[in-house]
Amino acid sequence: VLLDTVLAANPEYLPGRFSKSIILRKLKKNEEARRELQEIILRNPYYNSAHFSLGEMYFQEGNLVSAILALQTYLILAGDDGRYVKSTINYLDEIVKLPEDVRKKATGFRFTGIQPFNEIQQ
Repeated sequence: VLLDTVLAANPEYLPGRFSKSIILRKLKKNEEARRELQEIILRNPYYNSAHFSLGEMYFQEGNLVSAILALQTYLILAGDDGRYVKSTINYLDEIVKLPEDVRKKATGFRFTGIQPFNEIQQ
């Protein structure tokens, strides 16, 4: 309730919006959390943590194409020293390691000859 009051007074306060998205995710209100994250990205496309959280949500929902796009965007924005770099690489590695038929069904693409993402990063 306090966070909503702060955000009503200052909707541009993106750290507050990000905190709200985390709370909404913990409450299993994923659609509301997604809207908050998308709003953050609309207001500041360089807010890399929002890209990571959105990618994580998409991954958990099995929306692999959106997960890949959001997670790769996070890596581009965060660089090597981002807070969630290791987790991002692990998510992308999990996607690459999925059986071919699962990846193709989830993405519509055929992944052939792809090395595990952790190996590419080294």
